[in-house]
Amino acid sequence: MYDFSWLSLTIVAAAGLVNIIGRQQRKTWAFRYSLVILSSAVFVALVLVYYPFVHADYLETYQEDNIKITVITLMQCIQGALRTFVLDGEWADFIRNGAEISPHASIIGLLLNIMAPVLTFSAILSMFNEIRSRYRLFKMSIGGHDLAIMSELNDDSICLAEDIIRKNKKAGVVFTDVYPEDDESNFELKEKAKKINAVFLRTDISELEIRERNALTEYFIIGHDEEENVMQAEKLFRRNEDREQTSIFVRAVHESNAVILDSIGASIKDERFTTDGRKNDLTYVQMKNRISDGRVIKFRRFDPELEVAWREIPEMNFLKEAFNGQADPDKILSVLVIANTHFAFTIVRTLLWYCQSDKFKLKLNIVYTDRSKLETVQDESESWPADIRYLLEQECPDIICTNKKCADGDAYYDIEFFEIDEFEEMYNKSPYGTEQKDPEPDETLSEAEKKRLEEKRKEQARKWARIKSTAAVIIDTQNDVTTIETALKVRTAFTRAVLLPEIYAVCTDDQNILAGLNGGDGRSAIVLSTYKKDPYGITFIGKRSDIYKYDNFRNTENDRQGFIQHIKWSSVHEKNSDFRSKLISYEQREYNRLSSMSKAIYLRNAICIPPEKPDEQNRSGAIKDQTAFSENQNAIDDTVKFEKGLRFRDEYKCEKYPDDPEKRWECRCSKCILRRKIEHNRWNAYMRTIGYKHEVKPALAGNTDVEVAKALAKVHADLVPFNKLGDDEILKDS
Repeated sequence: MYDFSWLSLTIVAAAGLVNIIGRQQRKTWAFRYSLVILSSAVFVALVLVYYPFVHADYLETYQEDNIKITVITLMQCIQGALRTFVLDGEWADFIRNGAEISPHASIIGLLLNIMAPVLTFSAILSMFNEIRSRYRLFKMSIGGHDLAIMSELNDDSICLAEDIIRKNKKAGVVFTDVYPEDDESNFELKEKAKKINAVFLRTDISELEIRERNALTEYFIIGHDEEENVMQAEKLFRRNEDREQTSIFVRAVHESNAVILDSIGASIKDERFTTDGRKNDLTYVQMKNRISDGRVIKFRRFDPELEVAWREIPEMNFLKEAFNGQADPDKILSVLVIANTHFAFTIVRTLLWYCQSDKFKLKLNIVYTDRSKLETVQDESESWPADIRYLLEQECPDIICTNKKCADGDAYYDIEFFEIDEFEEMYNKSPYGTEQKDPEPDETLSEAEKKRLEEKRKEQARKWARIKSTAAVIIDTQNDVTTIETALKVRTAFTRAVLLPEIYAVCTDDQNILAGLNGGDGRSAIVLSTYKKDPYGITFIGKRSDIYKYDNFRNTENDRQGFIQHIKWSSVHEKNSDFRSKLISYEQREYNRLSSMSKAIYLRNAICIPPEKPDEQNRSGAIKDQTAFSENQNAIDDTVKFEKGLRFRDEYKCEKYPDDPEKRWECRCSKCILRRKIEHNRWNAYMRTIGYKHEVKPALAGNTDVEVAKALAKVHADLVPFNKLGDDEILKDS
């Protein structure tokens, strides 16, 4: 009689080895993979173990051994293996029938007969968990509470979900595309999710269908694969574009994905903003309340890099002090940027437009890494390796063209680049590093070589003189450990030169090590300090726990202020404008939202005295506007009420109409002109950072519409110094 028991055991052992190797080499190795591989191996092993006994029975019955008997035997063994998986195995029958079974074959056979039902039970239990999760989702969907659905279970989505529950304990949280993986990181994430009573589903978020409900349903597509995020967003949008109280937020940084998402959102039909099946031709106020109440789907891109830059830069102390100071055309505000990430590129672009003021001039010293020396593979974080100099030259050509050109009434910035190797060489020879004496002159050198060395020393001295005036340092090396080490070295170097600039280190804080620094996360303050208890004075920005907060996605206040600036521009520049169309254009186009929000951020922090406490934002269903409206009010009332609440700095207060915003918009007193001039400088810098340049009429390239051609070519006729604007254009900066 054949004996395949050892072969059976080898097959099962090999399957176990494959699972072990797979779990070690692939973080995404899921429980279902292990279950399928092991079940298949046990099934084959059972067939092999049963074969000798079944074959012997058939030989005894039919007294011949041919192909038919072999086929019948295999079929019988397969049936027996299937029965074993459902606790109906026939191993005991072989023993009762007196089959000759060796001890090792008996042990292996019994082991397989035990393993098979266990695997079946595991599969049933896994299926039951999915059914239970579906039932919990059904209960959530028919309830009256808000529902937050995440595209993935990762560190970012956990941070966001925890913040949602902090703000609304009754909200339901669902994580999709979650499988029973058992690796340590996934286990820890699931344990955190269980604490907030979250639901886990294997279904992809784009395939999930939620019934119509009377509460807010929000989809957060924040996976690390941007292309997949865009694909999921498009599917969800098509399925939900006619639904009320629905929001879709999509994480994307790359410009190509931003354009795709903007185009998807803009495809919302205008009728969706103006009709609800019962009414049409709504007034501006009715439309605004309709959007605010969530009766139109909200589809928005979330850029974590932009969110950090626009939130953190206005809070930097050196900038607050500069804006609080007196106007001084000779004052230089110098910032040193040591970075090689796209994240830092976004911070640099924000500094260029935010640091436009009559009180100082911006000087940027950027230490960059040449792109030929960078790793080209993007990691799982938002910030991928980048050559900031190359990005500025390619994406912001007019910034480079206008660099260091001081024209009255135009944006000003003084940018100088240091390649990392050059910077380190100068550091080692500079007063900021270890003191080194200049080498004795080499008499063997020619006069030309001596001259070149002297010129090099003078150039290094000039560059270090620039850095000596540094007010703040921003560091982002993509790796938290390297960033902190660099920040510590920079602090030591500047301290040796008796200088104390502010230092900002961009750290994602993957392991939540920095959560307690500066008293963050509700904990007692932890301060990085020397053994003498002197603080290093390093401020950490860009932490995951700060980025992935609900308010940063919904961003009600920034959205509201941006819209007010959008409407204000129309009310001043286009007095007979249809404000309903402006409302739609703001909702549909990210260009309008971002440009208006940037103006609002600058107005609130640079021109006005910022409020001591941020506006409260609550997660209570759909967006609720903070201004009450009656039917006879119009769009201008929005901006009037908003500006009456602003506290203009004394140097910018209107001399004629300080308490009447509507008259102030057309006032031409010296302070109103100054305010417009500063805003125009800021707008010039902002437009250049998004790739625009000055041109009156670009080549049409087949387009008959000049405005269409301007948008495609990224040119703008008003991108000129303030004194070259006409009277009508000057009012745009009101």
